[in-house]
Amino acid sequence: MNNEIFNNFQRKLKQYFNVPPFLFAKGRIGLYAVLKAMGLGHGDDVLMAGYTCLVVPTAAKVLGIRPVYVDIDPTTYNISPDNLESCCTSKHQSDCCPTYLWNSLRYGPNPPMG
Repeated sequence: MNNEIFNNFQRKLKQYFNVPPFLFAKGRIGLYAVLKAMGLGHGDDVLMAGYTCLVVPTAAKVLGIRPVYVDIDPTTYNISPDNLESCCTSKHQSDCCPTYLWNSLRYGPNPPMG
């Protein structure tokens, strides 16, 4: 990666979030680190979109976390808020794994994220 581009990106993240950023080379490594930092592990559940990339549940399974798939909204391909609410229990207070699948035009146009 071009160091100038990387350094500029890192500086902008630090300005925006007001904390030093930590960047991961791969999304699956970042997901693993975030789930582990949240203290989730063997026997825990995590809510995630039913329509997702293979590495998303894999990051959870490596830690012994059980993925609980939530149906998507067919117009946005994102987790349906109504379906998410119906899946939430006291066990799932903060265990939701939001991901952005549509990072390439080869899958089609980006759905609205609003």
